[in-house]
Amino acid sequence: MDELTNRVVNATPLGLLIISYELLQGALHQAVEGIEAKDKEKALYHILHSQEILRAITAGLDLKQNIAKELLPIYTHMNNLLIDCQIKVNRDSLQEKVAKDIGQVKQMADILLEGIKTLPDVDIDKTKQVYAGLTYQKGGKLAEYVSNNEGTDYKV
Repeated sequence: MDELTNRVVNATPLGLLIISYELLQGALHQAVEGIEAKDKEKALYHILHSQEILRAITAGLDLKQNIAKELLPIYTHMNNLLIDCQIKVNRDSLQEKVAKDIGQVKQMADILLEGIKTLPDVDIDKTKQVYAGLTYQKGGKLAEYVSNNEGTDYKV
């Protein structure tokens, strides 16, 4: 298994969000490289890829949470900037402006990622497990054992 696959398989929900942001940063960096090299295909590919990643991040928002309501307009603004970049690259116009706009999206992603990395990472699987097994009672009889100890890594 390669490193990214291993990270994804073992990631918590917060870890998956961090990985998504890192992928977004990489795609934005590649888009800027394409623009600087005047490689229209590379730039468009990575702008579209950035939009796909941003869509996935946005789709993961739980709009019942206040923080999600705060993030949605930021993600919408980032996507609007990427749409403008896509149109400008298609028209072969304002390459410096496109690189600047992508840089602005990357800067927003960097700030958001920095904030996300400060959140506590809770492994949901370890906080709500029920452990069961068999124990011996007096007289040598077997009895079932069920423990609803949250947050323990010990299994009976």
